[in-house]
Amino acid sequence: MAFVQLSILGIAAEVSTGDTLRMEFRRTRYTLAYWLNKFDDRLKVRRLFEALAESGR
Repeated sequence: MAFVQLSILGIAAEVSTGDTLRMEFRRTRYTLAYWLNKFDDRLKVRRLFEALAESGR
């Protein structure tokens, strides 16, 4: 249901399905806005900056 709502609203999102208590995820789906806005590339850059900031501490 969350995936459908996020897709209709045009929100870039990564929706994971699974058991949140055990942190076991079975499936991850991405909305169309995620791919159209190239959020995959944006998140790669952000994670790189976070890793660099963490290593500098």
